[in-house]
Amino acid sequence: MKISETVVVRGGGDLATGIIWRLHRVGYRVVCLEAPLPTVIRRPVSAAEAVFAGQTCVEGLRFQLLPTGTFPVAEQTVPVWIDPQGESIAELAPDVVVDAGDLLGHVGETPVTAAIGGLLRGLIHPSVPLKAKMKIGDIDPRNEEGSWLTISDKAMAVAGGVLEAILADLSEEDFFCPSLELETA
Repeated sequence: MKISETVVVRGGGDLATGIIWRLHRVGYRVVCLEAPLPTVIRRPVSAAEAVFAGQTCVEGLRFQLLPTGTFPVAEQTVPVWIDPQGESIAELAPDVVVDAGDLLGHVGETPVTAAIGGLLRGLIHPSVPLKAKMKIGDIDPRNEEGSWLTISDKAMAVAGGVLEAILADLSEEDFFCPSLELETA
């Protein structure tokens, strides 16, 4: 299936990479915007690793660091652009932007923003003492009514992986990519 719509994902961490992977798999043209020094932890499964290495491959999908506005020649490659402010978004005019930064509230004088947009499924109880960088809420990017009352897809996906690992001998060869070659348009 080929979809002509373009999606910009601001960020290339492991969760954003999952979003990019799934959108690309169903045919969207996806662009990843990153910071010059991403604070990514799960680098082996993050598009942001391309900022450091020039390119990376996550479950068969290549990510290539390219100058802003350029696209890779290879169809199975997603461009990663250094554009932390999202300045390229206006010129690219994507159909969808998956963005961070929705204001949820304040802790003292410090604004608290959401990493993604969607339905706020829950917040930590006000009586719990907070620490810097602590997760205090959960957002469902699908924006589905009632989803805050159900087990999350993430939890079910993890559960499915656990079940599969218990029931089957997983083959490692499915998780490696062929040799990586830089290609630009």
